[in-house]
Amino acid sequence: MPLWLAEQPLVLASKSEVRRAILTAAGIPIEVSAADIDERAIETGAGTNDAGRIAALLAREKSRTVAARLPGRLVLGADQTLALGPRRFTKAADLAGAREQLKVLRGRTHELHAAIALARDDAILFEHCEVARLTMRAFSDDFLQAYLEAAGGAVTASVGGYQVERIGIQLFQRIEGGVPVHDADDVVHRLYEGPAVAAIAAAFPGTTKGAKVDRARLAARVLGDDAALKRLEAIVHPLVQEAERRLLAEAEARGEKVVVLDIPLLFETGGDRRVDAVVVVSAPPELQRSRLMDRPGMTTEKLDAILAKQIPDAEKRRRADFVVDTSQGFDTARAQVREILRAVAKMPKRRT
Repeated sequence: MPLWLAEQPLVLASKSEVRRAILTAAGIPIEVSAADIDERAIETGAGTNDAGRIAALLAREKSRTVAARLPGRLVLGADQTLALGPRRFTKAADLAGAREQLKVLRGRTHELHAAIALARDDAILFEHCEVARLTMRAFSDDFLQAYLEAAGGAVTASVGGYQVERIGIQLFQRIEGGVPVHDADDVVHRLYEGPAVAAIAAAFPGTTKGAKVDRARLAARVLGDDAALKRLEAIVHPLVQEAERRLLAEAEARGEKVVVLDIPLLFETGGDRRVDAVVVVSAPPELQRSRLMDRPGMTTEKLDAILAKQIPDAEKRRRADFVVDTSQGFDTARAQVREILRAVAKMPKRRT
């Protein structure tokens, strides 16, 4: 009995030799059909600078692009994005570019977001994104030169100038996996590109374009209209909650000790009653507002409308079990999160 049950091989929407080798080693027959999409243009129009969401978006676009060319076939898209604090990296164009990237990364901890999406025809059948935190050794310039000479052209094949599956592992002091995360905003992004499109098009004609929800048009339609907002929430919220239940069930089956639910308006919607601990991420009001205004497409009017729906930050901090102060930079915030995860893993359940 063959292990691969599909009638035809899996289509890999990528030229990556590493991804091809991983699938082949797992006994999965594959064909390669690169998507050849304009990744930078898609990132620019994404409306977000979040590394995980960008990776997920690119994986979806790759799988969908190739699936459109190959009707009925299972197509796997994949992408990785590397972030050091707010800065995202792309593949270096040449050896000199890889050297500069590695100089910036050495001695520091960055995040690598890896996403996959499985598509058939115009439907996304499965998708997932994980994040790893990688700490590079504070290696010397001589070691860096020796590494670049040994790795050769491979340093331009992967973002960050390394492949941990190969000689790149020698660059690292520590590699840490993450915990499962249900990002409600990211789920909504995915719904707006598939499962919720038809219902939103029927409820709000003219807010979809090219089989996707046009977020700007939809926002303009519901902003300041409570009745319209409630109609939208009636469509989206059940789908988001189903995605949350699915992730929790999968995590429990794997024996995960901690799962993070990243939920906007948690207190305002009573969501705190269904979790074991609440972590509030906070910063001084001026810094908070400045960060929000830096988001693509954000305006003073939109920001004021968002903040009007929320309870004051001081009240959130008072009701939280833990508070992460992000005003001191990523390294300090990351250390706080590690301590919180250790504490939460030992806490009793209190969900209702």
